[in-house]
Amino acid sequence: MKLSLVVAAGVHTGKVIPVSVTEFKIGRDPDCQLRPASPSISKKHCAIVTKEEKVFVIDFGSTNGTFVNNEQVAGERELRNDDYFKAGPLEFKIKIEGVVQAKPAPQPVAVAANDASTVTSHDDADAMAMLMLTDGEDPSPSSSGNSPTAEASIPDGTTIMDVPAVPGEKKDDKKSKGFNADTAGAAASILSKYMRRPRT
Repeated sequence: MKLSLVVAAGVHTGKVIPVSVTEFKIGRDPDCQLRPASPSISKKHCAIVTKEEKVFVIDFGSTNGTFVNNEQVAGERELRNDDYFKAGPLEFKIKIEGVVQAKPAPQPVAVAANDASTVTSHDDADAMAMLMLTDGEDPSPSSSGNSPTAEASIPDGTTIMDVPAVPGEKKDDKKSKGFNADTAGAAASILSKYMRRPRT
């Protein structure tokens, strides 16, 4: 977060005063960061304080008061970007930059357990694995009512490996089915990752 005071009145109008400390004190006391030579400013007039990405002004019981948007501050008040801030005869515009607004978390979508029209990402992965196991054939249930599954096609504990072809070896006749070695290797790799993923 970048915080600064922009002089809003007087001969220094437009001058930017950066606020780089968490407690920026204004007053005639040598301990203050901004020390105007004006008797209208108390020795310890007020302070601009940064707390957890928020900015506040605190009046120290000054003689001539501290004002935000023409309202006198009693104790502490939060400051926002473009607020007008006045300490005695000094007038400033507050500039607050780089504050990240937290986005609300997305709301979960409720899905009925028996809602067949909703397909989850888990179902999509199952359908993709089924398609690879059936060599592109329709994985829908057959007329007998049986449906092939990944578990039925590949025994537990099986490791699928993509073995490169030996130079000079006859090409696989999978090409006659519209497949090439790269497609088969990619399918095997995806299926291997699918089989290793945790079940929920």
